[in-house]
Amino acid sequence: NHHYRLKKQNGDWTFLHSSAKVYDYHPDGRSKTIVGHERLLDKEKQFNSKLKGLTDKYTHSLSGKLDTVWEWNLSTDEVYVSDVWKEAFGVDKNETFLFKKNWGPRVHPDDAKDMDSTLVSLLKQEREYYNNEYRIKLSDGLYHWCLIRGSVYERDNNGRALKLVGILSDISIQKQKELEQHQLFEQFSMAMHSTKSSCVESVSYTHLTLPTSDL
Repeated sequence: NHHYRLKKQNGDWTFLHSSAKVYDYHPDGRSKTIVGHERLLDKEKQFNSKLKGLTDKYTHSLSGKLDTVWEWNLSTDEVYVSDVWKEAFGVDKNETFLFKKNWGPRVHPDDAKDMDSTLVSLLKQEREYYNNEYRIKLSDGLYHWCLIRGSVYERDNNGRALKLVGILSDISIQKQKELEQHQLFEQFSMAMHSTKSSCVESVSYTHLTLPTSDL
């Protein structure tokens, strides 16, 4: 496997990916037949260059916050996240961050199945984007609600996903506010029901029958 540039007739350079192996040998061991294929990488290189620029810009704007651009290499299982998120996951900034080792095991057991099914549907091209909320146990020992968004941005010639990229956000504060609002609404509803019941119980009806002589 090798990447190299080839000069085209118009003078521009194009990126190529070449993959080959020896198919047959001479009796003395010398290579006889080599088979392989080459693939143009122009669009892929341009896309990755733009993506890197956007990633650097977004990561810089989120510096110091619990939000990060993430990139997952499915071939090596390596995940790129900011140093802030590495620390949040309990991983040293100089250590390789792996999904199966550092991310997956920290997902709440009740959320793991949904995470897996959504991810599989993305890899199978049953959906274009990944958008999921689940709880992750961070280095403070607490489960944080996180919003994970992303998509596949590189596939091989057979359509197999190679790399994913997206944004990871801690939405615990937002979730806490939603929970408080829900609890407040429940309390309000119970109070209204209680008040309504009390009003009904306090109403009494009197039926008077007047003597016919007084009419």
